[in-house]
Amino acid sequence: LAVALDAESAIHRCSLQPYLLERSRVVVHGPGERSYHVFYQMLAGVTAPAERAALGLKSDASEYAYLRPSASGPSVSSAADGASAAEARGEAAAEWAETEAKLAAIGLGAQLAAAVRRTLAAVLTLGQVWFTDPERRGSLCSPPSSPTSGASGVPPDDAAAELTASAHAGCASLPAAELALLASLLRVEQQPLHEALVARHIRAGRPRASDAGVLKPLRTGECVDVRDALAKDIYARLFDWIVAAVNRHMTEGTRAGVAHDGNDLGNGCHGGGGDGGGGDGG
Repeated sequence: LAVALDAESAIHRCSLQPYLLERSRVVVHGPGERSYHVFYQMLAGVTAPAERAALGLKSDASEYAYLRPSASGPSVSSAADGASAAEARGEAAAEWAETEAKLAAIGLGAQLAAAVRRTLAAVLTLGQVWFTDPERRGSLCSPPSSPTSGASGVPPDDAAAELTASAHAGCASLPAAELALLASLLRVEQQPLHEALVARHIRAGRPRASDAGVLKPLRTGECVDVRDALAKDIYARLFDWIVAAVNRHMTEGTRAGVAHDGNDLGNGCHGGGGDGGGGDGG
């Protein structure tokens, strides 16, 4: 929290500044820990069937690769206070309602709030994207038509066999269902998104508008790194955008002579991580 004082040493204005956001927690966390609160809140708090379907939300956090601990350990749902899973979900839903109320309080209307939900859902969906890396390598493949990946983000055996035997088995590929959902949530076209996840765009010499460059297919591990980096960057940009919205709200309130709490959003949207060791933001 940055505080500016006037000539008489009285508080003139204040603003929030992002500091040490633990980006890695978006894609991985240890035993007994959780990712950022807002993901669990949204999964419990968004109840309208139509919106859940549009966001591609699953029924439980354990179905998301990014929300499961990276190794075996105590279940986060069995919290220290002994709260049941149903009670924990009820608490998360109530916290989501409070988070959305605070987003509205800082001036985010219905459309922007919906964009926040889509962005959070996109981050979770990225964790569900898996890749195959057949032996033959060549031109970029088209997204295959295959079953949705399992909870771990790893394709079932039959899907993996289908992809390996695909006529487009020349590069890393990803399931069409996740690609379509991800493109819808991010409001981008599927083909450029697909290329960004499975290939590196190379241009030689001075860039020209007519030069399309060369797409070099990536191996599976490289695709995973790109996917996780994109998820972390999207979350960090959303975090910074919300902090900027809070600062605009406080600045406008200061000009109008209205006092504001510098922690308007609280832990709901940019607070710590999980019960077993929270992050510094999110």
